[in-house]
Amino acid sequence: ILPEASKVTHMKYNVEFIKSLGQDCDISVIVEKGDSDLKDYVTNVVYINKNNKKQNKIFRVLSTLFYIVKFRVEGYKIVYVHYSFLSAILATLVIGNKIYYWNCGLPFKYKRSKLVMAYEFVAYHMIDYLVTGTEELGKMYANYYKFSSRKIRAIPNWINIEQFNNEFDKIDAANIFKELKIENTNRVLFFNQRLSERKGAHYIMKVMESMASDVIMIVTNDGPYKDTLFSQIKEKNMESRFRILGKVEHHKIIGILEITDLYILSSEEEGMSHSLLEAMAAGVATVAFDVGSTYEMYPDKFKNYVIKNLDIKEYTSKIKYLLSDEKERAEFGAEMKVWVKKYDKEIVKNEFLKKVINYKM
Repeated sequence: ILPEASKVTHMKYNVEFIKSLGQDCDISVIVEKGDSDLKDYVTNVVYINKNNKKQNKIFRVLSTLFYIVKFRVEGYKIVYVHYSFLSAILATLVIGNKIYYWNCGLPFKYKRSKLVMAYEFVAYHMIDYLVTGTEELGKMYANYYKFSSRKIRAIPNWINIEQFNNEFDKIDAANIFKELKIENTNRVLFFNQRLSERKGAHYIMKVMESMASDVIMIVTNDGPYKDTLFSQIKEKNMESRFRILGKVEHHKIIGILEITDLYILSSEEEGMSHSLLEAMAAGVATVAFDVGSTYEMYPDKFKNYVIKNLDIKEYTSKIKYLLSDEKERAEFGAEMKVWVKKYDKEIVKNEFLKKVINYKM
């Protein structure tokens, strides 16, 4: 059960993964929202809200419940739910066991209403297994929501390295520089997160104010911090040092990574960042805060670039150091490109087949 089947958000990874799983297993999919075409890859697919229109919540609940019952009658006994608490609860009520629920983040860092907290607590105690990026992250969930660590199934996020490399190799860096009006003598930083404080958008200006005048920051995506960021840039007369691109298609992200010297992952909340996996696959050195699974994702030799305690002073210091040391930056990027192979789609797919579907390899 997917909360969203999108071609442009990070949910596209789930769509691609389901298509691949459909080659090995009999899978039916309930899509709560979205229009990505799955019908040629899975046994059945139903869309609760295919056109993303405003929808009555009661209709959504009853529709989801109807299809869960329908698929149970047809013989399905294992349910994997991605992020949707509601669907996890409904699946448990209908099927009873073998309910796997995915969540990967740090929701417990942020205050929610008592009602929402109770809703989440009930969901985590009803499901049979929590699927999340790493064992350590799973233990955080178990500790916070007070359930047994035996429920945890660690399966990392993934990247299709062959596909990524094929796209990456086609990039014409000169065209990217020209399109973004950046000289190849400039040093380029790249921020590709939602523009919110949770994702570290409020650190962008703090970073850039510490950088030399030849450093350019490319910023993609949208979010509630966008207007504040625009105001800060204008106030500091730094328009010429920023390229604010908004939401862009995935192939363009790969093009930007081709010309990036250093990727900026200043999130205060991360589960297991897809954007970090993409930077790793591109061989781009990355400075990040130690949140979620980020520390575990880094190669051992370069874990010192994962900054603890949201220390922005040390964070900017590491960025400045890497920009000044081309050899260190190149070695770091090369190691990332090797390290990311452990998160290749086929490896993660096999983990999923074994730990969730109990598929005999």
